[in-house]
Amino acid sequence: MTSGPAAIIPRYAWLLVLLVIIGNLLYGRSRAAVLVTAGKVSEEELSGFVRGAFFLLGGAFALMFLLQTAAGAPDPFCLMQFPPRQTAGWMLWTVQALLSGGLVYWIWARGGDDLLARLAPAFTQGPVLERSFSPTHVRYFLTALAILAPAGNLIMQLVGGMPPMPGCVSNRDDG
Repeated sequence: MTSGPAAIIPRYAWLLVLLVIIGNLLYGRSRAAVLVTAGKVSEEELSGFVRGAFFLLGGAFALMFLLQTAAGAPDPFCLMQFPPRQTAGWMLWTVQALLSGGLVYWIWARGGDDLLARLAPAFTQGPVLERSFSPTHVRYFLTALAILAPAGNLIMQLVGGMPPMPGCVSNRDDG
C-alpha cells in the first residue's frame, strides 16, 4: 500500500465520493429550478428527491467510511474483496446489496423512474429544458447499472481468481 500523503486518498475515499455526491446534488438542484418553474416537477418532489438522495447516499458512504476505519483497512478495496475476509467486508457488501436492491425497488415499484426521468435533465449536461428522458429508459439503465456493477465486480474476482490485495490485512482479527 502507499504511504505518506498519497495514502490519504484511499483512506478517505468514501468521504471524497460523498463530497462529490453532495456537490452534484447541490448543482443539480440549482439547475432543476427551471424544471419547477416550467411545471415539470414540483418543489416538493425536487426537495424530497435531493433530501432523500443526500440521506440515503450520505448515510451509506459515511457507514462505509466507518466500516473501513473500524476494520483498520488502509484502502476501500480491502473491504470490497469477495468473499469478504472480515466482518466489515460482509457488512460493506450488505450495504451495497441494500443500496442496489433499494434503488431497483424504488424505480420499479414506487415510481422512481418517472421522477428521475423528469429530473434527469438537471443532473446531466446541456440545456435543462431541451432534454428529456423516458421513464422506461431510466428504469432499464439504472436497473442494469445497479445489478451489473456489483455483479461485474464479483465475476472479476471469482472468475479471475484475484489474490488478496497487498496491505489489506486488518488490524483486528474480527472474522
